[in-house]
Amino acid sequence: MTRPKTLAALICSAFAVSALPSMAAASPKPDVKTVEVSIAKYDLATPEDAQVVYDRIKRAAKRACRRSVAQKTPSEHIEERNCRDQAIEQAVTQLDEPYLTLVMNGQNPSS
Repeated sequence: MTRPKTLAALICSAFAVSALPSMAAASPKPDVKTVEVSIAKYDLATPEDAQVVYDRIKRAAKRACRRSVAQKTPSEHIEERNCRDQAIEQAVTQLDEPYLTLVMNGQNPSS
């Protein structure tokens, strides 16, 4: 399987939550962020490299979905977590590598 040397699948639709609820309601457009994750030097056919790439994807998703608000409401925390989970799943699905999928599902690909 051929895959891009850089994965740009971390496209997160995190709805912007304004400090003023009325502004958030008036502007329902999501903020879409893309974070590139370089996978050029990794062989996803090995469990070790699959784990490393998965960790890189998780960090990139966290960066892409992070909100700049210092004090977050519980619903903003949930939205941020959902954004991260969705971004990770999209990236792993795009790569379509068995070991990477096992790592995402919490299984040990080495066993």
